Amino acid sequence: MGKEIADHTAALGPAQQQVSQAERALEGHDARSAIATAQAASETAANLIATLDRYATIRAGIVQARSDAVRLAAEGYRMDVCQSALDGARTVLTDAGRALQSGGPPAAAVKLQAAQTMLDEAVSNGSGLAILHAQNDERLGVVEAAGLKAADLIAEGRRAFDMVDEFAEATWSDIRGNGSEAEAAASRAHGHWESARARNTMDAQEFHEAKEDLDAATHELAFVHELIDAITARLRDLEQARDTARAIMDEAQRSIVAGWEFVRGNDPDVGKDPEAKLQRAQELLGQAQAEANNPKPNWLTLVRDAQESDQLADAALAGARSEAEAMEKLRQQADEARQLAESETTKIIKFAGLHRDDLQPGSVKAIADLRGILDQAQAVRRQADELEEGQRSAALSKSAATYRKLQEESAKIYQVAYNDVQRLEQLRSDLNDELTKARTALQEAEGLYASYGRQVPGSRGLSQRLQAARRSFDQIRLPISGEGQLTKTLSIARAITSEARDVSRELRSHANRGGGGGGGVGDFIGGMVVGEILSSGRRHGGWGGSGGWSGGGSGGSSGGGGWGGGGFSGGSFGGGSSGGSFGGGSSGGGW
Repeated sequence: MGKEIADHTAALGPAQQQVSQAERALEGHDARSAIATAQAASETAANLIATLDRYATIRAGIVQARSDAVRLAAEGYRMDVCQSALDGARTVLTDAGRALQSGGPPAAAVKLQAAQTMLDEAVSNGSGLAILHAQNDERLGVVEAAGLKAADLIAEGRRAFDMVDEFAEATWSDIRGNGSEAEAAASRAHGHWESARARNTMDAQEFHEAKEDLDAATHELAFVHELIDAITARLRDLEQARDTARAIMDEAQRSIVAGWEFVRGNDPDVGKDPEAKLQRAQELLGQAQAEANNPKPNWLTLVRDAQESDQLADAALAGARSEAEAMEKLRQQADEARQLAESETTKIIKFAGLHRDDLQPGSVKAIADLRGILDQAQAVRRQADELEEGQRSAALSKSAATYRKLQEESAKIYQVAYNDVQRLEQLRSDLNDELTKARTALQEAEGLYASYGRQVPGSRGLSQRLQAARRSFDQIRLPISGEGQLTKTLSIARAITSEARDVSRELRSHANRGGGGGGGVGDFIGGMVVGEILSSGRRHGGWGGSGGWSGGGSGGSSGGGGWGGGGFSGGSFGGGSSGGSFGGGSSGGGW
């Protein structure tokens, strides 16, 4: 076992003593004690063997890790952390050997575990680094390909968004801003990817940090897919509603014509109620047809009116037509209403999923209740197939009515949820403004201090204040979700701005007191501040800067360089003079 366990007799002592006791008990014809002592000796020996095996395994692991470290160091890998961990593991293993001799396996167990932990750390920072390096290299290519695919997906979403002009704005407001969010996520992913690429080099050797960057980039790209999928899915739902609406209007027209033909052909047998229903059905169908002629029809309202028109016309015929025909029509109406209701409910649930952190508890509960109403309507619809004629008709009518009510409720709930999100979007806008102010104030104060601060009495205190403000600013990580966190970060940003401006005022105050006439220290500080502000305006990068997968820039197409980059001044997709939207007009759209 090596020099660590020099006294093998001490290590084997407890087991040998138990064997001797068993032999003496056997000689004294005490079979029960002999058996019990022999079993105890067997267990002690087994524990000792297991401990020695573990000891040998750790020792061999240290030797192998040391050999790997020497080889990897020759290849250029930094093995300082690995070698240090191996030295620690070797020392603790020696202590474990001594503990085994003096106190047996229980005394050595803790030290063996400590040695194993240090060995694991050494392997992680030894051969594990080379493995992680290779894995990161492979993932860099995978993430890069995913980034390019995300850029294509954003372009596809952009084209899909252009088609939204066919529909009323109220029917697609749930996807407003998804494109911009996707571009921002792609830009963040690109930044993580570039950071990982720089860290995963033999010069940097920040392989664990590179893995974290790649994980973050993968997460952001998944978010891009989620956002763009919401756009294409919503437009697909609208197109389906449009196509369904036309079919329902045609069916309602046929039902009204058939109803009037039957009523007029059987006028003596038909009362006034069917005529009144047919007249109302005609009015509703006229409203639906008028809506269809609008430049951007609200297909959802149109479908609702056409469905009600069709139902009224069918109700007028219910007393004259056969039970089977009337029942089939009711079933069709319920299923069509279910399709639209499920589509609307799914829309809201997806919207809530994308913005879950921005919704108020009341909105979250209302959306959950909406799901319950949908389940109830579906239960009534299933029950209808099990009932007899009269009850089936009532159940189908109730199911269709529940689905229509669900459509109406979903519109109200969506508006409330949408307002929740817009309110937090305003908070984010305010936060972005405050962060810009904080950054500008910090840069100005740091510039003043760098040029003049050491000449100011008490400059150390000013430096500490600036450093504290800078640390607070650098700890802010975007994006930020939740009203509480947004409000808290807004307060922090304002405090940073105030602190930086206070420091700047103190520096300027001292400069003005120390400067004489023109060309003095005060003028020098003023010129430096102006230069700092002008130079900060020429900086690139940052959260909204160029060079990312989706980053636009002030330089138009030539200033981008990222995957999915925008164009001039924010890169609007089809925007007008105010830009910023897919298919937007002069006031912008909200891509």
